[in-house]
Amino acid sequence: MRAKITKRSVDALRPTEDGREAVLWDAELKGFGVRVQRGSVKSYILHYRLGPGRGAPLRKLTIGKHGSPWTPETARAEAKRLLAIVAQGKDPAGAKSETLTVGQLCERYLDAARAGLVMTRFKRPKRPTTVAIDEGRVGRHIKPLIGTVRARDLRRADVQRMADAIAQGKTAGTFRGKPRGGRW
Repeated sequence: MRAKITKRSVDALRPTEDGREAVLWDAELKGFGVRVQRGSVKSYILHYRLGPGRGAPLRKLTIGKHGSPWTPETARAEAKRLLAIVAQGKDPAGAKSETLTVGQLCERYLDAARAGLVMTRFKRPKRPTTVAIDEGRVGRHIKPLIGTVRARDLRRADVQRMADAIAQGKTAGTFRGKPRGGRW
């Protein structure tokens, strides 16, 4: 369906009779639309091609759910802004989809811990010796075993495989620490 997206047209939009989503495309702004899914959740969307011609891949982006702050006017303005970014050759959905790996997330954690931003259960910053222990565990176990997994794709099974590998000694090593009794 194609019509100018207004508050009245969005309010009138309903899912199809078989329960699938229905989409109303804006007649004025190409690629801008509103969809309604089961449960009457309405979202503003934008479809665009990154690159010239019909051979360029179709990208899909959700602008936001209908309601405060997204009205047809604000969503249309955001769609125009996003299309201007596309016209510059940039991908607004690509910036959203870039995610951190577990290793990068661990580095951010360690940076925050070194800066005194990570608190203990007693509401005090972690001590430097504790941060050093964390650095050792991250470098020895986490990064080699699951450091390349994207953080949003990490599953319980990945963590369990890591724990099993550690228990089997796959990341074991010989390290010189303080001798017993605390004296060298």
